[in-house]
Amino acid sequence: MLAAQYLHCPANWNGVVRDGHGMIAGAVKPAKMVTFTNRPDERWQRTVYDMEGCKIWK
Repeated sequence: MLAAQYLHCPANWNGVVRDGHGMIAGAVKPAKMVTFTNRPDERWQRTVYDMEGCKIWK
């Protein structure tokens, strides 16, 4: 419930997956290859990566 009110998904992020009850069930999964830099990461925390894919802020 709380995530539905405060989770922001800009147009350039992948879609949020919802279960049969409308609850958020998943979305972006962390991957070795970084496809966009400011994506939700583990435990839905915002993490910033540099151009080499190393975390520079969490």
